[in-house]
Amino acid sequence: MNGLAARAHDDAPVIVVMGVSGCGKSTLAKWLAVHFGLTLIEADDHHSAANRAHMAAGLALTDAMREPFVRSLCRAIGSERGGCVVAFSALRRTHRQRLRALGRPLLFLHLDIDRSRAEQQLRARRGHFMPASLVNSQFDALESADGEPDVQILPVDASASELARRAILRIEPFLQQRFDALGGAAP
Repeated sequence: MNGLAARAHDDAPVIVVMGVSGCGKSTLAKWLAVHFGLTLIEADDHHSAANRAHMAAGLALTDAMREPFVRSLCRAIGSERGGCVVAFSALRRTHRQRLRALGRPLLFLHLDIDRSRAEQQLRARRGHFMPASLVNSQFDALESADGEPDVQILPVDASASELARRAILRIEPFLQQRFDALGGAAP
């Protein structure tokens, strides 16, 4: 990769839509990826079959079980040459730090949902390995993002289209900074 291409890769933005299972990460991330013309990376695709089976059985993952999953996700983000939107729980502060260590400009959008609504959404979801019975373990694993300036809280208190509108308003200044850093204007 030549110097300009390397700089463009290093400056390619990563938007992480984060939160507990059932908060709407995947739905919002897909919409944002299409809206901004960025690649979508779905963290769930990086879980091993064993991890999926473990969760489907109603058992929470341990940190040791999460490690290969987070490593695989970091490799996928690191190999993406352009900007991307990532749907990833990022519940642990250490996992967010691992993404920061990739050296790419990052913006985390934390979809903040209450337990009962997350559980309700998981109960309504079909064909996914994460059962509603694991909602409490998700909230137990969620570590505060206090003191992390690249994490913006987006309350899940409106329709999906309204959440998308609010997310765009948060993302546009971040993307403009990235385009300015590359010496151009945002499209």
